[in-house]
Amino acid sequence: MISCRETSGILASGTDPGLWKRLQLRLHLMMCDACSAYKRQLGALRKGIRKLVETESAKISGAELENQIIIKIREHKRPL
Repeated sequence: MISCRETSGILASGTDPGLWKRLQLRLHLMMCDACSAYKRQLGALRKGIRKLVETESAKISGAELENQIIIKIREHKRPL
């Protein structure tokens, strides 16, 4: 079975790890609440960033965009 460290690396990379690693990843996520929460948080971050980039990036400065990203992270933060 893969470790939490390896799981978080695969999840953060956003790439397809291949069939065998994908199966190991699913098994790990079924058993590990912390990694499952991390996966949800990454999904929320990616969704929020994508939405901000699509709708707001042309209208706001870099500092304001950074503040909005921080707000979105805090809104989606879930206790482990």
